[in-house]
Amino acid sequence: MARNNNAGKFTGKSKSSKFYAKNPKARAKKNALNKKLNATPSAIKKRGEENKARVDLGLSKGDGMDASAKVVNGKTVYVAESSSKNRGKTGDAAGASKGDKNSRPGKSIYAKMKKKKK
Repeated sequence: MARNNNAGKFTGKSKSSKFYAKNPKARAKKNALNKKLNATPSAIKKRGEENKARVDLGLSKGDGMDASAKVVNGKTVYVAESSSKNRGKTGDAAGASKGDKNSRPGKSIYAKMKKKKK
């Protein structure tokens, strides 16, 4: 697969990406923290497990598929899933992890937040 020639040339449109584009000291601090967190034994182990799962499932770079982590009976099981579908599960959806539930609480919560702003 060809290298992305646009890599690093554009910043994202989210609030955080705009903030870090304007504040290089904050970006450096964030990158230092991420470097430290990514070097922890648990993070290294997790990446190794995820990479092994991709190999075991026969997935390759650029095939449009992800190794989706599902929690079944308290154990993590990896299954092949389309990249577009593997973007976090909401609420009580099958395979939703605690992190997914915390970061994407569901439409009803967002509706309540919008009403409060008005």
